[in-house]
Amino acid sequence: MYNYATLSFSRKSFIDAAKELFPDIQDTITRNQINDVAVHANMNFPQWLTNPANAVSRGVFKFPQPDDSVIKEPKQEESDESIANRIKERFNAIDLCVKSATENKMRSVILSGPPGVGKSFGVTKTLESSDCNYTFASGRSAATGLYKLLYDNRFSNCVIVLDDIDSIFESIDALNILKKACDRSEVRKISWLTESKFTSDEDGEEIPKSFEFEGSIVFITNIDFDEQINKGSKMSPHFDALISRSFYVNLGIKTKKELLVRIKQVVKEENMLRQEGLSEHEEDKILAFIEDNASNLRELSLRMCAKLADIFKIDHDNFEKLAKVTCFKG
Repeated sequence: MYNYATLSFSRKSFIDAAKELFPDIQDTITRNQINDVAVHANMNFPQWLTNPANAVSRGVFKFPQPDDSVIKEPKQEESDESIANRIKERFNAIDLCVKSATENKMRSVILSGPPGVGKSFGVTKTLESSDCNYTFASGRSAATGLYKLLYDNRFSNCVIVLDDIDSIFESIDALNILKKACDRSEVRKISWLTESKFTSDEDGEEIPKSFEFEGSIVFITNIDFDEQINKGSKMSPHFDALISRSFYVNLGIKTKKELLVRIKQVVKEENMLRQEGLSEHEEDKILAFIEDNASNLRELSLRMCAKLADIFKIDHDNFEKLAKVTCFKG
């Protein structure tokens, strides 16, 4: 049913990952193999591949085999040490970029990576050590709310952190506002030329139809902008324009192995669990549980690590039993 040559970028990526994990796979793939690929490559389960029309038999589906000319050579597996160093370099880059934003040397910084790896924590730590006025905004926002937020934090000593507000990337109006706010021109004038009137959340006064924005913006997002641009969706030109105006750091944490390395890195090098009163032996026990059950846990993240530490402190004798009941997928 599916032809590799006509698949979208994201679908080809899944097929390539399947071929890499199961080099001998030919015309069919099982549901269990599909699930293993999704977990290994940290991708969403491809419902499109298990479409009934693509089924060969129960739990077996046609596999869009790449042409010999496009089959990738098996990658040499990267060592844990190499992954840890790469991730550390990128987090160091985040610290430097956010510090530059607090000094108004960088107008816009985009930090992209999976949830629960410490993006927000690192940004907060850098901001707290600065002299700037910073504001965190999270949840959901419309273009009108974004316009008000920018107005209330329009001065050069202000940093706005848009933490996981992915709804603004779905709105062309919001993206157009952001492109202007992040522009590298000397004067960044933002306008909202409609009949609607807004009042400032700071002082209750009416917000003008246009104003000059002099602050900096830090985006913290789970969206992989490079991947979205390569998909060629209708929003791709807007993402491309936003990246061209910003300093973009993609953490490059995508696979299960990379997530495990990051968790170990924070636990061991930043004493995440020691600060919670756990001993080295106890933290090793929790890390071993995470590694042994990585495919079963509801999420692979620092948040899950902290949750497991809480469970361990509640009842260390029955830790594994309680963890399996509360933290495993249904």
